[in-house]
Amino acid sequence: MTTGKRVLLLGLLMAAALTMVRGIASEPDAAGLSFGPDLGHRYYDTSVQESGVSIDTDDPLEVVREFLLNKFGLSADAYVVTDHYHSVMPPVHHVYLRQVLRGLPVANARMNINIDGENRIVSYGSSFVLPSDTDTETGASSEAPRSNGSTTATPSSEAAGNTITPSHGASDSTGAPRHFRRSENTLSATEALLRVADFLDTPVADPSAIAETVQGSLTGEGPVMSLQGVDVSADAEDVPVELAFLVTETGELIQVYGVILRTDLHWVHAFVDAQTGQVLECNSWTSHAHVGETAVSPTRSSPVASEVVATARPKYQYRVLPLGTTDPLADQRRLVNRTEIGEKYLAHWHNLGNGTTFTDTQGNNVHAQVDATGRGQWQNLPRPQGGANLVFDSPINLADEPERYTDAAVTNLFYWSNILHDVFLNYGFDEPAGNFQHTNFATGTGQGGDPVIASGQSGAGTNNADFATPPDGRSPRMRMYLWTQTTPRRDGDLENDIIIHEYGHGISTRLTGGSANSNCLAWGESRGMGEGWSDFFSVVFRTQAGAVRQAFPSAVASEVHSTSKVGVTESVTDALAAVPDMVVGEYVMGSKGVGIRRYPYSTSLTRNQFTYASLNTISIYDAHTIGTVWGSILYEVLWGLLAELPFQPDLYTASLDHGNTLALQLVVTGLKLQPCRPTFIDARDAIFQAEELLIHGQYKCTLWRAFAKRGLGFDAKRNNRTYIDGHALPEGC
Repeated sequence: MTTGKRVLLLGLLMAAALTMVRGIASEPDAAGLSFGPDLGHRYYDTSVQESGVSIDTDDPLEVVREFLLNKFGLSADAYVVTDHYHSVMPPVHHVYLRQVLRGLPVANARMNINIDGENRIVSYGSSFVLPSDTDTETGASSEAPRSNGSTTATPSSEAAGNTITPSHGASDSTGAPRHFRRSENTLSATEALLRVADFLDTPVADPSAIAETVQGSLTGEGPVMSLQGVDVSADAEDVPVELAFLVTETGELIQVYGVILRTDLHWVHAFVDAQTGQVLECNSWTSHAHVGETAVSPTRSSPVASEVVATARPKYQYRVLPLGTTDPLADQRRLVNRTEIGEKYLAHWHNLGNGTTFTDTQGNNVHAQVDATGRGQWQNLPRPQGGANLVFDSPINLADEPERYTDAAVTNLFYWSNILHDVFLNYGFDEPAGNFQHTNFATGTGQGGDPVIASGQSGAGTNNADFATPPDGRSPRMRMYLWTQTTPRRDGDLENDIIIHEYGHGISTRLTGGSANSNCLAWGESRGMGEGWSDFFSVVFRTQAGAVRQAFPSAVASEVHSTSKVGVTESVTDALAAVPDMVVGEYVMGSKGVGIRRYPYSTSLTRNQFTYASLNTISIYDAHTIGTVWGSILYEVLWGLLAELPFQPDLYTASLDHGNTLALQLVVTGLKLQPCRPTFIDARDAIFQAEELLIHGQYKCTLWRAFAKRGLGFDAKRNNRTYIDGHALPEGC
């Protein structure tokens, strides 16, 4: 190990010593190829209530600059703002940053700062390193680096210059930008790409044809190498490669190449040791509904033209499984019309906002099509046609194989992708927050250019579904597969649970850590939580007034139910004994009560035994079971609030006065507030802060009872990889 290559961190924010959390970096996630260093020094602070600024300003970025300088000594050249935007409800400005050292980004050194309407910093999360430890202009240590009191030799400027140069934009005598000037022992950008392709078991057709071009950085962190001629997928695209640092679990800074590579099966952001070629971190941007037969190598297809025309005033009718349904065997499809959907939402279901209109299943929010080969060349794939009146009324016979009813399946996929876009607009997943739209209509908000590419009956796999979420400005990819558990096979496009779950991955990924960073839920505990948020969204959309009446027979949906009626000393579990269980994936599995999760979602600790401490028995790579634990906790939150507040059948309202819509708003707002790579405790605390910002602690104790029931109470703890149940409530509850 050369001292110029690896620089031991002097100290870490708010930590006297480094704590190594073992296991996460040792092997990839089986489904998502995701792994990386778990930084023991990262933290999330919701206790701050300070202005962070010594001058009078309405500029939130100035608040951040003053806060970072005064509290941590961070000057403006020590970080870049990767994303920032303002949420209307609650009025909070969210700022996301990445640290810069020696002119290079530190890939996994992130910070998020939340500022309320009075310019107070109300919370922040960080994995930054202390500025006093490193000269941010030259990169030379101000003193000998040390860890836990020990010291090592200060790296010489000559040694450091072999692989790191402090000033980006400069060139050496050959004209090559210094950031990409290689020492004898350093890989080239192309070699780093080939290491990632090999890691993914994806051959590159002709490596000699790859050309390297340096492009400027949009963020000012340094240039990016663009590799052309990389043939690894049907949708050939340039591969960006960035030189950066990576912080390891032991506190070292390693020079790496960051490579974003999309193949027919994978979409990853990987970091490769620039000297050894080892893949040190891999963030899969693809999340799955189920661990099964996830993917197969697709075959090439011939394009089929789709119709693009201007239309007169259409009817807008879609025969689908609408809101509140999930099983096509138990629930009848029906023709949903423009009145039910709403004119203001339909305005962009079939146009791009720029004058381009469609009569098939394409629009500003989603392009939905059949991709039988799984090759992904979506532009010219077949789609249902609605004609000038936009009437999508295709027949279906579930006794047939799914290939006989592709139009009906894709219509349901298109309808639900738009419904989810429109509903979540009202909860804050909007243009500023990085939602999925071809055209963004508000000036200066979000990137645009990223409608969902939704492929029904994808031939890329079976018994699954997946959603890949790149940063804002690039379209996510949703693939729905056929399921082989029954004869005939069943289609995930017809199980609304699965569509909602997959789309939910896009929401949680874009909102956690800012829409410019898709790595925050990519592996470990946080990846599992991503599965839980997606399941939670599914059960919220399935919950109907009938279930509330079943749980509370003496009430109707408009009545307020209060757990105070049964007394604080009585268990909330008793009050919710009649809450129905929910099984995710029941239709595609073909058996009543059998889904794709270990337990049903239930308020019964007998039928669902998961608590926070259950994580001790679950592999850190088993994202779906981790997610079921988190989803089970959120299910308690949902029904705890429904025990005290009425049910709102109209999810578009985003009402804070109804249990189900309040629960959904708290979770979405919590996603915006929480740090990159959150833990269960981080996410819990973000939900409590969301409650305080939205309704000022009115249902704080209700939330604490729900969390405590499943072991995530006030005294819950996480010591390295040991999870300790806590059932205590804070004082006042």
